[in-house]
Amino acid sequence: VLHAAAICVPIDPGLPTDDREALLDDAGVRVLLLPASPAPVDHDSQAGRLILRLELATGQVSNASGSCGPVVPARVDLSGALYLMYTSGSTGRPKAVVGTEQGTLNRIQWAELAHPWCGEEVVLRRTPLSFVDSVAEVWGTLLGGQR
Repeated sequence: VLHAAAICVPIDPGLPTDDREALLDDAGVRVLLLPASPAPVDHDSQAGRLILRLELATGQVSNASGSCGPVVPARVDLSGALYLMYTSGSTGRPKAVVGTEQGTLNRIQWAELAHPWCGEEVVLRRTPLSFVDSVAEVWGTLLGGQR
C-alpha cells in the first residue's frame, strides 16, 4: 500500500455484500488486495475494480492473468493519509474517518514508550483489521521488527 502511494481501506469481509459494496463505492476503491485462498466468490464480480491476490505464505501478489507486475493507482492527495476506516454506523450509516501517517506514527511512538518491545517478542493481533486499534498493532509490529 505504501509503495503504491495508496490508502488502505480495511473492510470487514464478514459484512453483508450490499454493505461491503456500499463502503467500497463510497471510498472509491479501485484495487482490492485479497488473500489468494480461499478466493471469495462475490468480490470477483465487482466491475471496475482490479482484483489482486496475496499469497500470505510468500508475499507474492498476482492478478487474474497470474502476472505480478507493480500496480500504482492514481493517488488523490489527502495530505499524508494512510488509511480510511468506517465507523460502526450507529447513526444508521457508517461514516469514513481518515487516519494520517503522522497520527499513526505518533500512536506507535507512544505505545513504544509506554510498553517497550523486548527482544524477539511475538505480537498477537487482537482487533479486526476494520477497527482503528489494528493500525497500531499491524504497523507497530512491522516497524518494530517483531513478528
